[in-house]
Amino acid sequence: IQNKLHRCAGPEDLVASEKMLQKLTAPGTDYPKAFVDEFEIFYKELKEFFNASGVVERLEKLANQDGDSESANAANAFLRAKANADDQNASFKTLLETLQLLHESRTAIAQSLESGNIQDMSIRQQWRLAEISLEDYAFVLLSRCSNLLDAESETPKQNYTSEEVSHCLNALAISFDTMYLSSKSEEMQRVAEDARKLAGESTSFLGSNDGGLRVNTIAERAKRAAENFCDVLENLFTNRAHQLGPALGIDNYVVDIFTEGQIRASVVFQSAKLAGVLSRMSRNITGAQGWDCVVQSPKGDIVYPLHRVHRLDPNYCRENITEPCILLCDSADGDEEVSTMGPNVMGIVLSHALPHLSHLALRARQSAVPLVAVEDGALTEKIRSFEGKNVLLRSKPGDVKIEATDAPISGGASSTSADDPAASDPSTSSIPTISIAADTSYANDPLSFAKLSENTLDFAVSVAGSKSAFCAKLEKLSSESQSSPFAFSAPAGVAIPFGAMEIAAEEAGKTQYLQERLAILDSNVLESELEAARQELFALVENELRPSQELYQKVLAGMGSSVKAKAFVRSSANVEDLAGMSAAGLYDSIPNVDLQSYDQFALAVSKVWASLYTARAVASRKAANVSQKDAKMCALVQVALKPECSFVLHTKHPLTESDQDMYAEMALGLGETLASGNVRGTPWRFDIVKATKRVTVKTFSSFGEMYIADESNSDSSALRMKRVFCDDGNHWLTTDEKRRNDVVGTKLGCLGIFLESALGDVPQDIEGCLLSDGTICVVQARPQP
Repeated sequence: IQNKLHRCAGPEDLVASEKMLQKLTAPGTDYPKAFVDEFEIFYKELKEFFNASGVVERLEKLANQDGDSESANAANAFLRAKANADDQNASFKTLLETLQLLHESRTAIAQSLESGNIQDMSIRQQWRLAEISLEDYAFVLLSRCSNLLDAESETPKQNYTSEEVSHCLNALAISFDTMYLSSKSEEMQRVAEDARKLAGESTSFLGSNDGGLRVNTIAERAKRAAENFCDVLENLFTNRAHQLGPALGIDNYVVDIFTEGQIRASVVFQSAKLAGVLSRMSRNITGAQGWDCVVQSPKGDIVYPLHRVHRLDPNYCRENITEPCILLCDSADGDEEVSTMGPNVMGIVLSHALPHLSHLALRARQSAVPLVAVEDGALTEKIRSFEGKNVLLRSKPGDVKIEATDAPISGGASSTSADDPAASDPSTSSIPTISIAADTSYANDPLSFAKLSENTLDFAVSVAGSKSAFCAKLEKLSSESQSSPFAFSAPAGVAIPFGAMEIAAEEAGKTQYLQERLAILDSNVLESELEAARQELFALVENELRPSQELYQKVLAGMGSSVKAKAFVRSSANVEDLAGMSAAGLYDSIPNVDLQSYDQFALAVSKVWASLYTARAVASRKAANVSQKDAKMCALVQVALKPECSFVLHTKHPLTESDQDMYAEMALGLGETLASGNVRGTPWRFDIVKATKRVTVKTFSSFGEMYIADESNSDSSALRMKRVFCDDGNHWLTTDEKRRNDVVGTKLGCLGIFLESALGDVPQDIEGCLLSDGTICVVQARPQP
């Protein structure tokens, strides 16, 4: 009974318990007295729980004591509504009205307690107990709302009316209002406000595709907020209960049951159920599946055993995954390098949403490893039950399937087997080693974008890398675009050419040390020796090598009028942004650099140089058979922008592979939200038809947080970004269809076509942002992986 109560408590449970008690105490029965006594206590507590007689008595008493105050009036209004809600056949509307008045009464009590006007501790205690009792009764009312929506039926309801969608949104809003009073979480408040606002939309809108997508956005945010609140409760109860329990001689398993019971009997449990119902409602409206094809399988359906991992850890995968399998991953940062996971990772199923154009998605696409993101908790649990079994994975746009199967396993590993000596010995590998040339003769001469663009593209690539070369070209193209419908801006910058790091090593007397460790990285020695050499190399570059004061002054001169602006120092290696080797996000970009400070500038440049030698970067080049000594890094100093929102635009649709369509993802704040995948949620996603510029919204943003530069002027803010709350739900990309179509379809669509043509008639991966004044800025473009 208790388990059932935690899932879907209703007044009918009180009736069932009363009948059970009558059976237990009927003449002639011989149930153990101790058991009957416990059941009688349980029934008494259950009766109090559903009838809320305690809260009625407390509120009546407090209302009488407090006269005509706001809290007394709110309490009386709730008590009158409760009388109607006590009817087992009360309508959803009646339950919502009672919930709203309950919340208003609880708010009034909380405000009275916080005001400090009530000094007597015994009275304060009575008020606090009344407030807690109201929260407990909110659980009962919300549970009844869930029951009316068939939230816990064996065959969950799938078809809902627009009125039911509105009711569910309102119930969710009140549940988050309730949790906000306890947590003061800004995200709780925003979810409540956005849910309530969406509930007020017309029934025709709620039944439309855009309406269904908006419902899903609320559901995603609500689930994440509920999970975070559950973690807070679990830590609170677990830590204290596990200290108190042993002291009272209580077994740990009883303490665990107590902790779980406290969480499952709280409002957050009901809010999570309502969010689940909203997800089903959204799928019913939009036809979505509850999982998302992030990277399409190039081989069609594949069949392999399912192996569950907590994270995508290259070392774990290489050492422990010895046979081809599909990974079920609990969590990913979005920056993982798929090529370093070893040859036996044939597919990835991720247990949360992920931007399609994140670094992880791009790398999976380049490695031809299908990637599916599961966006529904119930589906995740079902897939976890397949662990160790053969599963069929289908990953196609709009057609995802993951199911246990008796079908034979697909072909072998994705590359040379780990058992083959050639896999670990580059000298015997059938894949030729790639050598990438770099011209280091300009190492002491930083080049502004204007100077780079005066020369050929090949020259710019050879001295400063593909990223610098294309950034310089973008700056030149931006000036040519100003009279066109796709007018855009590109930030000014200066490239610190290849070879500058090696000169810094020479000036520090570390050239031989550098070369010796690079030689080790390219040799066939034990993994432990390779890692030791890599760590020494990384520490040398980040901690000891610095650009000279002379070079610093040349950079300032090259920045011209932008010298007082904050800057990004970005990577521009000779082993990134190339056709067939994008290395997206593999090397570091350092934000929020004050160019007036040599120390900040020098440290930022050193960090970018050192990113050549992170474990991921070294492993990625090794997997691609790129010699470590051939990898060179140019540090690109670029004016920092303060975007309203950032975008990534692919001029060839990455999922359908249609060159007639483009695909864009957008998020508020800096582009790190899109690129890294560190912020949970989905971005705005758009399909754009090239010929007509017609925009189709695929998802609305559900992030709730964004990255911005940390401008607090403290020592710790230098070279840092920070995450802050953002209001995706009320942004014009969500609410203003006309403006959205104009900016995304006409402007970004025309811009994508223009840049694809101007940059070699090959599909482009374009990163940029929109400023608050409407200016479109493009910060980089590269061949689409």
